Amino acid sequence: MKRNGFVLPLALVVMVALSVVAVTALQVTTADLLANRSMRLASRALFAAEAGADQTMARWSTGPYGVLSPGDSVTTGWYTLPDGSSYRSSVLRVDDGTAPAPLFRILTEGRPSRSAAARRQVIVMVEATSGEACCTAGVAVRGRIRLRAPNAPKGWKGPWTPPPQVDGRDHVPSAWAGFCPSPGEPLPGIRVDDDRNVTLQRGASAEGDPPVWEDRAVGPSVADVLGDATYDQLASGASVVFTAGTTRLRGTIGPSASKGECRTDDDQNWGAPTTPASACWDYLPVIHARGNLRIDAKGEGQGILLVDGDLTMTSTFDFFGIVVVKGQVVLRGGATITGGVAAANRSNGRGQSQVRDESLIRFSSCAASRASAGLGGGARPLPGRHWFEVP
Repeated sequence: MKRNGFVLPLALVVMVALSVVAVTALQVTTADLLANRSMRLASRALFAAEAGADQTMARWSTGPYGVLSPGDSVTTGWYTLPDGSSYRSSVLRVDDGTAPAPLFRILTEGRPSRSAAARRQVIVMVEATSGEACCTAGVAVRGRIRLRAPNAPKGWKGPWTPPPQVDGRDHVPSAWAGFCPSPGEPLPGIRVDDDRNVTLQRGASAEGDPPVWEDRAVGPSVADVLGDATYDQLASGASVVFTAGTTRLRGTIGPSASKGECRTDDDQNWGAPTTPASACWDYLPVIHARGNLRIDAKGEGQGILLVDGDLTMTSTFDFFGIVVVKGQVVLRGGATITGGVAAANRSNGRGQSQVRDESLIRFSSCAASRASAGLGGGARPLPGRHWFEVP
């Protein structure tokens, strides 16, 4: 009796079936892998877009948004986040110019990496806020202040009219033209409790509207309240702190960076107010001296300077921002402050602040706004549903 074999055909059938199962499983696994990868990339892109919108609002005071007219827009470059993802924001002013505060639409595109094609876009509706901690004048002072003009430059012929040493007109620093709105209305040059406390020597003068404003309301609190914050609240969060006694700074105060990152651990790095391309352009520290502060250094700085005692600046040092001193302020040797100054002239108000020789104080709403951006200025989301994703 002849029997045909069946083991081999059965084995072939089983092998084919197993191959089909394996191929199907591989295809399903590959599809799942690709789908999961796409979801991860899409999530990273969304997170990058959200982070980008937040960073755009955080950097509002240092960007060119304040100069936008209704209907105008500006687009940032691509920024890379620490995880390698990136974002780009487009800011459009959407109000018609009559709203109490300017309104803006921030459209931010996020990408998970440079090589990935995935992208997500979010829109955040915001309004601009001032948050300014000052100013009521170029200098608000309780008690005495003395201005002493410089002599005429060597070789000068004819009458000499020195420039005003305290100027309440709104100034825009030359390096900030693309970051500041047009100058606003002038403020008083000097706001003082009694105009008899103002002494002018050698043809010294103040400029403003008016040059000197006598305001009996000026008192010890002139150095205590800054916008919605108090002096002590700002001091408690200071980035740079000098101990009690007298701190004397020599050499150079200026921006300090390492590997493209601003070195905020350097107590003589107070930002880069004249170099927008610097890594320290966005660094506007709150600087707190717990005693007297004497600046014999050259250079520049920006932010908010708080001094519990007396402030003396004797060299060609330029500061951009807000200066609040519980003691007296003495500027000489070409030191300048662009922003706003408040001085209490010590607890009894019997000190005497001075601006001498080539030194000067100039009011700048933009410098004050940039310095006080951390106090709530810049941009904030509108109430309600201010955030949504767009395809």
